[in-house]
Amino acid sequence: MKRSLMLFLIFIMLFAIIAGCSGETKDSSESVEIEEPDVLPDTSPSPTESQTLYQTTNYRVNAEELYIRSSADNDNMDNVVGSLKLNDVVKVVDASGDFYTILMDDGTLDYVYGAYLVLDTGNQIDENTNNDSSTSDSPYYIYIEKASYTMTIYEKDDAGNYTIAVKTYKIAHGGNKTPAGTFTILAKERWHSFKDGGCVQYACRYHNRLYLHSALYATENPKTLWPKYYNGENGIGKPTTGGCLRMVCEAAKFIYDNCPEGTVIEIVNGAPKGTTSSSVPALLKDKNGNRLRIDPTDSETLEAAGY
Repeated sequence: MKRSLMLFLIFIMLFAIIAGCSGETKDSSESVEIEEPDVLPDTSPSPTESQTLYQTTNYRVNAEELYIRSSADNDNMDNVVGSLKLNDVVKVVDASGDFYTILMDDGTLDYVYGAYLVLDTGNQIDENTNNDSSTSDSPYYIYIEKASYTMTIYEKDDAGNYTIAVKTYKIAHGGNKTPAGTFTILAKERWHSFKDGGCVQYACRYHNRLYLHSALYATENPKTLWPKYYNGENGIGKPTTGGCLRMVCEAAKFIYDNCPEGTVIEIVNGAPKGTTSSSVPALLKDKNGNRLRIDPTDSETLEAAGY
């Protein structure tokens, strides 16, 4: 009896031990909830065009007014979104084309005609700058009044000022595409070809891609003059260039031969000095009455052709 009782007690104790162990073991299939840490909201600003980094160069406006456009063309006014004034400074992103890409204060990119911009040196541009008392070593000073389409070439007087007018010529310019201001001859080319077609003689570059030059020719041959750009519908004496200053061959050659790089060119709006010039000479005709495609002021070509 005692033996049976002892075995029963041992059984009860073992059962209690086993039951206690199984109560501490969790079912592996039971899901365990894990509390994830709080995720802080992203407060950094989303990238916008105004935050994009551009490499820019400061340019200064060298015209009374310069239109800001939303696209790189000036065929109409539909793309004009604003304007700049003389001496305004702009940040230029790309200066590789006729229209410069500029970075606006709000980060947008717009366009302006590059011929009206000069590199900003920190100095104000005086639209009425006058070089009568010049420090230039050039024997001549070139003065152009846009209203009368007149170019006057001055030489120095005894006091060293450019007051003696030695030559006056009619010119064509580009209206608002030809900037007013004071420039210098930067480089020269005996012939210059334009990407849109046509060639010119005695090209003297004075600003960006703007030149003083002769009338247009079909090829680099002075016997292929285009009359349309000499005394025709787009001829000399009209606002028909892309910004350049077009003139008869004699005038362009005189500047090419006698005015070194650094010669001052002053272009003014209006005609404050009241300069005037004669119309270009009429084109000559050959023995059969056909119009010669030679500039009548190009004496060298005429002589070589027997005229």
